[in-house]
Amino acid sequence: MRYVHDAGFPVPEVMSVAGADMVMRKIDGPTMLEDAGRRPWTIRAHARTLARLHRMLHRLTPPSWLASTAPGEPVSIVHLDFHPANVIAGPAALNTAHTEILLLVAEIPGGPLTRTTASAGRSIFRRSYRHAYGPLRSDADWLAIAARRRLADPNIRPSEQAKYRAVIAAASGGET
Repeated sequence: MRYVHDAGFPVPEVMSVAGADMVMRKIDGPTMLEDAGRRPWTIRAHARTLARLHRMLHRLTPPSWLASTAPGEPVSIVHLDFHPANVIAGPAALNTAHTEILLLVAEIPGGPLTRTTASAGRSIFRRSYRHAYGPLRSDADWLAIAARRRLADPNIRPSEQAKYRAVIAAASGGET
């Protein structure tokens, strides 16, 4: 976090670190999801912002002390699920695939009307993100890799697990 902050990437300032615990400067305001839920006309703008942030992040030269997840692939700094333990060097395609798999699979909280409306918004967001980011290497293999990573999260709902497994099966010709 300090490395990307010092490189000019817009992340909260790290105030202190003790083992796995990190204290960052508090940023007030709604998340993109919260804002888009209240102001659906901002969906495309938020998608373009996320794509711009990913492009910025992927252009940063990773520090030598970050291990690569894919030897032989060009590496970038990737956040994946924006959890500090997942900031590693790896192919940008994994980062965009991770975002894409979340946009495809993650359940939308709320009642039926909220979920239906948000689902339409998610489709618009995903198309806008892909257009704004540029060509993605989030093909079936990268989506399957991202889905496997998501399945390792013990907090994934059973219905989401089934969707992740379906993505993996599609990439492997039906095998999970």
